[in-house]
Amino acid sequence: MQTINEQASIWISKEQDGLNEQENKLFLKWLENSTHQEAYDSIIDIRNAFKTLPSFCQNQLKFEVKKELRMTKVLQKLKPLAFVAVFLLTVSFTIFQMTSSSNPLYSEEFVSEYKLNTVINLQDGSKIILDANSKIKVDFFKNTRKVAFLKGKAIFEVKKDISRPFIIYSNNVQIEVVGTKFEVTNIKNISTIQVKEGTVKVSQQIYANKYKILSLLTKGQNVSINTKGEILSYGEIEPSEIATWQKGYIVFNKTSLKDALDEFSRYVDINVAYEDFELSKLPIAGKFSINEFDKFLSALPKIYPIKIKDLNKTITISNKIN
Repeated sequence: MQTINEQASIWISKEQDGLNEQENKLFLKWLENSTHQEAYDSIIDIRNAFKTLPSFCQNQLKFEVKKELRMTKVLQKLKPLAFVAVFLLTVSFTIFQMTSSSNPLYSEEFVSEYKLNTVINLQDGSKIILDANSKIKVDFFKNTRKVAFLKGKAIFEVKKDISRPFIIYSNNVQIEVVGTKFEVTNIKNISTIQVKEGTVKVSQQIYANKYKILSLLTKGQNVSINTKGEILSYGEIEPSEIATWQKGYIVFNKTSLKDALDEFSRYVDINVAYEDFELSKLPIAGKFSINEFDKFLSALPKIYPIKIKDLNKTITISNKIN
């Protein structure tokens, strides 16, 4: 019968090879047990720590393990060796965190303001495309690539590098990938992830440097999470409809007028006032060009009994007077 650690090791190997939809469900179910989660996190920490050791140390440890496996009393001899290995790895990991994590090899902040499709080509070959009014901070370390997603929307095309995971932090959500293409949105303290290609692991921060896996997303799947780590929505979307802002248009599906105008305000410098707040709840549906806000605005009174006054970048919406 397999131990919990053996089960965790098997799942980690399968995860690296890529899980299908059924395996994703079984894996997430397995992680619901706190003991399973701890075993999984522990092995991940040890593996990551091992990568920080100098190559000659890694080779020596590998040699010792292989040598022990060739002996007859494997289990008895392997246990003390495993203890020493874990001890060395833990010490190495702690030292690495103290000396390297605060000193990135590359660090830069990007702000797009009202400019659409700001293209950022990173040193590792990855590409980020920012929507308007978006802000990120990129830090590359020796063994990891990190992005602080501060606000807005962005498409990520991550260059595969197994030795350096690519991790995005949005509010208290951690998004980890190896190589894929996906959109991240951080608006009104809600993080939304939509996957165009590949697989993305989404986790919630429990406390400092401790995360719990919430979902494994594959192509055409999306999830929205609030700052408490609560999943607000989970579903599927046609990949071609992800990040339509990149193509210059917005799609509304029974979106409230307020939310629709808030979305447009990302691209146009406007303020909106409602004489009757109920008007802000009017449902909007359709596909609209980002660059034709005036046409969108002029169409509203033809659909609803409202009057729109546009003065000095302030739009006032009121009931139409007969």
